[in-house]
Amino acid sequence: MNKAIYTHRIFENSVSAQANKTAVYPLEAVEERIGLLSQLGFDITREIGAYRYRLQICIGIALKDGDYLKYRNAKQKMAILKKYKKI
Repeated sequence: MNKAIYTHRIFENSVSAQANKTAVYPLEAVEERIGLLSQLGFDITREIGAYRYRLQICIGIALKDGDYLKYRNAKQKMAILKKYKKI
């Protein structure tokens, strides 16, 4: 595998550094990946960890921005993961 292709760097002038992290790394993309891999029978442990990390980022940004709906949705998804022991 060519590791250089899969390395992501955030430069101070890049889109990733300037934009809202939840816009650059949307939860929907991770949710879709988890659903697909799960249906195909793959181990999704690492994806669940990444999803939980993104949920925590989303919760923090939503609190900071005062976005109640996004905050509530992310907290609800976190509660579902905890309830079904996926965290």
